[in-house]
Amino acid sequence: MTQKTLMLHVPDMCCPVEEREVRKALASFTDISDMRFDFTQRTVRLSYSTANAADIVASIAALGMKVNNLSTISRRCVLSIPAMDCPVEVREIEDAIKPLALETYSFNVMNRTLTLTADNENIEKVLT
Repeated sequence: MTQKTLMLHVPDMCCPVEEREVRKALASFTDISDMRFDFTQRTVRLSYSTANAADIVASIAALGMKVNNLSTISRRCVLSIPAMDCPVEVREIEDAIKPLALETYSFNVMNRTLTLTADNENIEKVLT
């Protein structure tokens, strides 16, 4: 089963007390395989397989905490690909990224770059 990643910003989460509350609220989601808390950034990064992301967000919000799903925010990424110097490499890379849900992508062979726009989860898939 494919693992998905959910990155949440929880502005009210600043210490282990709130971490415990969030963990308890998410305990019913048995398919969450990993939870990483960052109190400095006030984020929770979750790995899960079948749960609905909206249900996860709602469970944390039910604690009275504001939750922003950072995974759905699009971002632009420019990748340097030094070996990409002709249309053959462009086609190979395009074939590799085509199955991903990228919003846009463009190649610049002269500068040997690939510029793409996607949500965080799909950006991570391109980078791994």
